Amino acid sequence: MARFIATAAVPEVTHRILSPHGPIEVTADNSQAALEASIDDEVIGIILRGSSGAPGGLIRGARGLRVIGRTGVGYDSVDVDAATECGVAVITTPGANAATVAEASVAYLLALNKRIAYWDRQMKERNWASRERFLARDVAGLTAGIVGFGNIGQALARLLGPFGVTLLAHDPYADAAVAGALGVELVDLDALLRRADTVCLHTALTEQTRGMIDRRRIAAMKPGSFLINLARGGVVESLDAVLAGIEDGPLAGAALDVFDPEPPDFDHPIFRHPAVLTAPHAMAMTRGAMDRMAEMMAQGMAAVLNGERPPRVVVNPEAHGRGRAAAAGG
Repeated sequence: MARFIATAAVPEVTHRILSPHGPIEVTADNSQAALEASIDDEVIGIILRGSSGAPGGLIRGARGLRVIGRTGVGYDSVDVDAATECGVAVITTPGANAATVAEASVAYLLALNKRIAYWDRQMKERNWASRERFLARDVAGLTAGIVGFGNIGQALARLLGPFGVTLLAHDPYADAAVAGALGVELVDLDALLRRADTVCLHTALTEQTRGMIDRRRIAAMKPGSFLINLARGGVVESLDAVLAGIEDGPLAGAALDVFDPEPPDFDHPIFRHPAVLTAPHAMAMTRGAMDRMAEMMAQGMAAVLNGERPPRVVVNPEAHGRGRAAAAGG
């Protein structure tokens, strides 16, 4: 019987939209091994959650597979070339969680510049006198740098505008008209890193962006600046590079929601550093965002299975009508 495999539980709306095509079976855990053990020729769709992925061997071996869905905008864990070769559509959810991630970036920017975690720690240690030894910063008048100016980067610019900050952005594909309307100056990456008091990473992970925030670039950042990563862990060279930037370089602190690999090595000293805020790739996982992403993903998957070409949400539209899609009448 045709069915879907999901690597973690999905909201009810996903079951409802996909139920005409088959039930959704959830793997025992979200490991790659559990996913691969669940695949057979009756699996028509895979829903990827967590750190599991769809490498070429899995895609080519799943002869009934027609569509892969992933909530969010990242699809670096999917072999898109193999999917296209096999006529398997890859679905993401662009824009569905943009406001949520942008809000998280603002929350981190405020927490770092206002030293919220530091003051909380001092109070819990009964250190009232600490208020005389350290000052937080006003956000008004700071320069915020946004790396990646897609849906999330633009949403962040709109949120930060009323704070009275200077806005910079770097994105080779940015729309200059949109940037201008939002009061954002488009600059190259190195200029952004030199000028920004807080750098917010919101770029996709590609061959071009992997490791682009490396030791050299971190060392060249503005003294006293903060680094926020809500993009992908692989955009930053390593946790060692971030830690070195704090201990021996210009960084005053960092906020990290994403890591490479995930989960990370919790023995790394960055997880004990008082100037670093961390989260388990959870800042985009509000109830509203999860429901919006699940609905958009499921609608896109259903459209593929109905032989339609869904707009925007298909990463590889050239897969339409090829391979298994053609054989299935898609």
